Amino acid sequence: MKKLTLLLLAAAITMGLCASKPAPDAPADATPESIRLFNGRDLEGWGAVLQDKSLDPAREFTVRDGVIHLSGKFGYIYPKTVYSDYRLEVEWRWAGEASNSGIFVHVTPDDRWLPECFECQLKAGSAGSIYGFNGPLSAEMRAADNNNIQRREPNNERPVGEWNRAEIVCDGDRITITINGEQQVVATGVTPSRGYIGLQSEGEAVEFRNVVLTPLR
Repeated sequence: MKKLTLLLLAAAITMGLCASKPAPDAPADATPESIRLFNGRDLEGWGAVLQDKSLDPAREFTVRDGVIHLSGKFGYIYPKTVYSDYRLEVEWRWAGEASNSGIFVHVTPDDRWLPECFECQLKAGSAGSIYGFNGPLSAEMRAADNNNIQRREPNNERPVGEWNRAEIVCDGDRITITINGEQQVVATGVTPSRGYIGLQSEGEAVEFRNVVLTPLR
């Protein structure tokens, strides 16, 4: 009986250790409630919009080795689900020349390559600023009579070829943007406060991975 008890105890400890180990590619702060918007294999469940309607999205927006590759042709991709009240974590890097891109939140999709949305700016040298396009604005934008809030801290982007990390918290009518661990923008009184999420292709090739959404409530 004593030997059986010891064996059962050892098995329980082993199972507990195995269960506590996160997936090898999981962000350090992912939780059981997190939703991986990108499955690492393909863009199943995602929509795509291109400015040039003669182009094939399946050729311009691809997946290789667990990474989303956007060619730079003007457009964006988006998971076909509306979200509100969440923390979004995304990693990006430049595949070649540092250029321009963005992460859209509160998107209302239509045929325009730049939709109604808020954009977390990823343009090289400007990552972390926020823009409202085709209608959406924050209280700060309305007060200043413009469509953007520029980041408040110096550039902390990493060199071409290295992965950067954006964290965008959409909490009610508030959006907070953090780039590589440093808070850059807080926008309040945003309208709308829900919509789709998008990854932008704008000029040159850009890559994305670890697109993870965690509901706030």
